[in-house]
Amino acid sequence: MEQLIQHLPKDRQAPRLWFKQLTIFSEPDTANIIREVSFRRGLNVVWAKEPAVGSAVGLHAAGHGVGKTSLCLLLRYCLGDPSKAVTELRDELYSEFPRGGVIAVMNVEDRPFTLCRYFNPHREGFAIDGEGSDDVWAQEAESNDRDFLKRLASDMMSSVSPSKIPDTGQAIEWRHVLAWISRDQGSRFKSFFTWREGEGTGLQRGRQDPPIVMRAVLGLMDQSESLLMSRIATLEQNLSRASQRANELQREPALIRRRIESNLRVMGALPDDLPIQAEGLFDDSVEKRIKGASEEAAGRLAQWDLRQEKADQDLA
Repeated sequence: MEQLIQHLPKDRQAPRLWFKQLTIFSEPDTANIIREVSFRRGLNVVWAKEPAVGSAVGLHAAGHGVGKTSLCLLLRYCLGDPSKAVTELRDELYSEFPRGGVIAVMNVEDRPFTLCRYFNPHREGFAIDGEGSDDVWAQEAESNDRDFLKRLASDMMSSVSPSKIPDTGQAIEWRHVLAWISRDQGSRFKSFFTWREGEGTGLQRGRQDPPIVMRAVLGLMDQSESLLMSRIATLEQNLSRASQRANELQREPALIRRRIESNLRVMGALPDDLPIQAEGLFDDSVEKRIKGASEEAAGRLAQWDLRQEKADQDLA
């Protein structure tokens, strides 16, 4: 492990991206804030307070259905996660709070930003440089939410190397990294590389590509290895094309034979059920009929040659 991490920078004191606060509101004003959740840098444990004995039954008695997963999905919404689970939650909240949304205070490369996103997918949110005041809606926005998320994705992916999956050439995108760092609660721990339940990660190969994405993000892929993987992929493609061409060439004689046989039947006005070659000595076949027609034509040509010769002698 020391060999793998010895090249990583040792002067980093904070993660490149972390949340400080998430605010949920039903109307864009301070009087309609539903909930504020604060976070700290590092590990945050989201847990449900156990209800008093006898006050809840079923799943609620075990701390389920209180919003832990929804909170995580809202954080993913603030990172631009386009997954189905996030979209479904946003649509459900939009039906309840048509003018509502979330405000996230996050640190990106040690710089604070405040992002507001509405549940209405057609309404434009905004982003503010720094930690916004209590009434963020009254502040002048630096950019809209979509442009901010594009810059966020670009900044987060700037140091990823290689930028493409060497084997397939597929670009490694922010949504692929999001699938890893914010894996679906529904996928649980079926596999270390199973990050999304049902809808997939967006990678072309569900098994081979996730480990490559992780290594590229962590800087654990040497350039020579990446070039070698690309070379192997190219050779495999060439081998596949060569095998396909070999199969075509192997089929070609049979195709040519069938084409010749078809032309012979058409030229001789022969039925399709007449065999090409006779099995018995007296059996009829295309070969016999073509041979007979050829001999007949040769005989007629010889007769015309004799007539021509006699006519030439008479003229002389």
